Amino acid sequence: MTGNRMADHILIFLSLASALVLTGVFVYTDVLYQRPVIDDLEEKIKLLQDVKKEDLSRDGLKLEHLIVNVKSDTVRLRFLDTTMILIPFKPSYIEILEKQRSSIYDSIIGVASNTPAEELNSVSGKILFENRVKKKINDLVGADIIREIFFTTFVVQ
Repeated sequence: MTGNRMADHILIFLSLASALVLTGVFVYTDVLYQRPVIDDLEEKIKLLQDVKKEDLSRDGLKLEHLIVNVKSDTVRLRFLDTTMILIPFKPSYIEILEKQRSSIYDSIIGVASNTPAEELNSVSGKILFENRVKKKINDLVGADIIREIFFTTFVVQ
């Protein structure tokens, strides 16, 4: 120890106090605290109410049903069936997107047709597809106006 009797008693007391606090935390979390039971039906109702409150179509440009042939290494024909909502950074950008609607469809078709179907089937591939479409549309418009793309339908056949 330190050789000083008072300092030794203080160090012993601090060690004992920290050990008791740590033991108390473990006892409380393992024995005394009971997590509330999650009611699946109640959570589903809350989720549905939140979805109804959030109307994405008024905050963005909804692109209608689009079916695009995609690259495939096999002889079998593969296609992407999608519907999406483009969410801009500002609501005023919707008018700009609306004027470029046909060019936006063309950009999406170009990106999708050059993306392999195997890539679109993976989560990382979908994220890459979304980023490529955002970049292509932003390049088309000449400014960064697309914040997010929500896919309401995304089926690769």
